[in-house]
Amino acid sequence: MKINIITVDGYFGQRLPTSKSLELQSLEQHLNLYGVKCEFIDIQDVQNLRLDSDTRCIIGSHQNPGVKKYIDDVISIKFENYRDSLIPSVRNILAHENKGVQAIIMKECPDLFVQQNYYYRDDIEINKVKVLKRTYGAGSFGVALATDNKTFLKQKKKMFYSDLKFDDIKFYIFECLKKYIFPSKLSKEHTIYFQRYNPYVLQDFIPDLNSDYKVLVFGNKYYVLKRNVRDNDFRASGSGKFVFEDVSEKFLSFARKVIEFLHTPYASLDIVERGDGFGCIEFQCVHFGPYTQLNAEYYYEFKNGKWIREKNNYTLEQVYAEALVDFLKNE
Repeated sequence: MKINIITVDGYFGQRLPTSKSLELQSLEQHLNLYGVKCEFIDIQDVQNLRLDSDTRCIIGSHQNPGVKKYIDDVISIKFENYRDSLIPSVRNILAHENKGVQAIIMKECPDLFVQQNYYYRDDIEINKVKVLKRTYGAGSFGVALATDNKTFLKQKKKMFYSDLKFDDIKFYIFECLKKYIFPSKLSKEHTIYFQRYNPYVLQDFIPDLNSDYKVLVFGNKYYVLKRNVRDNDFRASGSGKFVFEDVSEKFLSFARKVIEFLHTPYASLDIVERGDGFGCIEFQCVHFGPYTQLNAEYYYEFKNGKWIREKNNYTLEQVYAEALVDFLKNE
């Protein structure tokens, strides 16, 4: 079997820090051990790549917005008629660093995901507490509570104020000039049409949360990190209050259902307890932080109908390779 691994100028993420690539030589060696040959192809050469039904391309993503957009453009068109050729799937790539896309995907299975809505306008009625989120960013960056319409608008303005660019400022200056100096040239429709919009997500709020769980999944290996919330806050992501502790089989089986739904060889899941069960609030199927896998003493594996805890003696490249091989075998 042969696969193409698509890189970004020699980068296929990620290790730590974020800018550090996986060790591609090690990844290739582990794939070779399973009889899988691979060729590394730069993302800029994919537009000229000849595809057929037997082609398999493994791709990551990027956190540089310009590079991320380029990747999304290429895969959306190039793999439009060969969606089975891309691993992970096109939509799972589009969902990376895009909580809006995630929100739309999550609506397909409300039993697994905490429900969220994706908007760009501000004319939203807040009649119960919601979690306001930017569509991009990790940790607790760009996450706030919206308790009513007033706090929603206040938090949203605060959240996106730092995003103002020179063109935005220039636009509003010209609009003000039109209003006060050239009122006859003022067009409300023009302002509404061309003003900058900042898409955002409103997530259902789950009260009384003390923690959440980061779950990294590589094939049949599940690595779990408990993240306690910050003091006097509702956010656990980015708190730094991490604990590796045993979790229930019910929890692991839930995470497994999420992976089956996403149909991906590997993923990062953020899971919370809700009611008498669980809910996934975010997921990434590419380019996710490997802290949990690198630091966990144990992982969990589903064998012969039950969950087994095993010692973590695997490198990051090794679990990526195994996950890819297992996924390809079970296609």
